[in-house]
Amino acid sequence: MNELTQIFSAILKGGGTTTVLLGLCSAVFVGAVIERLVFLARGRADSDALLSELSGMISDGRLDEAEKKCKEADDVFRSCAAALISRSGLDREDLEAAAEATLEREMAKFERNVPIIGTTAVIAPFIGLMGTVIGIMTAFADIASAASAGPAVVAKGVSEALAATAAGLMIAIPASIMFNYFKAKTREKRVEAAFFTSRLLEAIFTAKKAGKGHPDGGKK
Repeated sequence: MNELTQIFSAILKGGGTTTVLLGLCSAVFVGAVIERLVFLARGRADSDALLSELSGMISDGRLDEAEKKCKEADDVFRSCAAALISRSGLDREDLEAAAEATLEREMAKFERNVPIIGTTAVIAPFIGLMGTVIGIMTAFADIASAASAGPAVVAKGVSEALAATAAGLMIAIPASIMFNYFKAKTREKRVEAAFFTSRLLEAIFTAKKAGKGHPDGGKK
C-alpha cells in the first residue's frame, strides 16, 4: 500500500501532460469496463430454455405468441428469434441470409467499447514511458544547472521519473485482462447464438413443411 502511495505521490509531483493523459486513460478505461459489465449482466438469458419454448410455439403455429415472447426482454437470442420469426415466410436461402445478418448486427453490440479498452492497454505504457523520458531529461537538466548535485539528488529525480512508467503499467495490466475477458465473452456468445439460431431455423422450416408458417407470409 505504501509503495502505491509513493508512486501516485511521485506522479502528482511530476504533474504535466503525463498525469493528465494517464488520468484520462484511467477514467475512459473504467467507464468502458463498467458499461460492458452492465451490458453483459443485462443480456443474460437461458438460451436452451428459450429455444425449447419458442420451438414449441412455432411447431404449434403460434408464431404471433412466439414474437410476443421475444419482446419480453432485450438479449441477443430474443433479437435473433424475433427477426427470424417475423420473416418466416421467406424461402430457406433468404431466411438463412437474414439470420446471418441479424446475428452479425447483434454481435456488434458485444464489441462496443471493447476496442477502447484494448487501445488503453496498448497506449498506457507508452504514455508512462514518455513521462519517464521527460522526467529523466528534466532531472538531468536540473542537475546540470545546479552548483552541486550528489547521488541522492540524481536518485530522487530518476525515481520520480520512473513512477510514470509504473503508473502506465498499472493501467495497462488490468486493461489487458479486461480486454481479453470481453473478447472471450464475445466469442462464447457468438458460438451460443449461432447454435441457437441454427436450431430455431430448423424449427421454422419444420413448421413450414407442416403448413404452420407465418399467417401473413412473414413479409413484415
